[in-house]
Amino acid sequence: GPPNTGGDSESSGPTTGDGSTITTGDGSTGTGTNVDTLGEELRAKAIKIKIEEVSSQIVGEARENALYWITNNDPMKLNAYSPNLLKRYILALLYYALDGYNWDVKQEEIHWLNALSHCYWVGITCTYDGDVSSIELESRNLKGELPYEIGKFSKLRILDFEDNALTGDIPDEVSELDELIYLNVFHNDMSGELFANNGVCALEKLGEFWLDCDKFTCPSNCCPNCN
Repeated sequence: GPPNTGGDSESSGPTTGDGSTITTGDGSTGTGTNVDTLGEELRAKAIKIKIEEVSSQIVGEARENALYWITNNDPMKLNAYSPNLLKRYILALLYYALDGYNWDVKQEEIHWLNALSHCYWVGITCTYDGDVSSIELESRNLKGELPYEIGKFSKLRILDFEDNALTGDIPDEVSELDELIYLNVFHNDMSGELFANNGVCALEKLGEFWLDCDKFTCPSNCCPNCN
């Protein structure tokens, strides 16, 4: 199975912007399910500040839902400085932005947004450190536009969304995925314009790039795999 990803609940209490631990009125650090109202409010504020490092503004239903889930409904109950917080938030954002409730997931597969490490979720592969290295969700009935936050998965090597109903353009932030070797958005409803030596076309390690060339304007040296 996937490596140890540090997926258990954090042991330290909520923290403030300067990294210090928040102590509640009774002297506890407010961890787990015994957090008092003040401690929980401070934890939520600290999480929102951290999330804004990747989502500059919490705008739109998908981002609001993802923030609410990571703050209130994620069974891991992570604090703002958990190494897994942003990973699980961005994946939750993908889930809400791409109609995750209606994805085609087999009964024996592990759906997203549960208590397990995100590395066990269907379609996700991680490095030994728990960083997301591949997202493979071909033919899963995904619908919607890819959020730009996907560009924050710096260790991502494979991104496969073939045969879904995605719309919109490829986010410019995908060009920040320096480790990306495979990108497939073929057989979707996406469209846009790509330029040589810029954006996705400037990714030096990108060996395979599949898309619908009748919907994209793309130089042949960047998009040789047209269907």
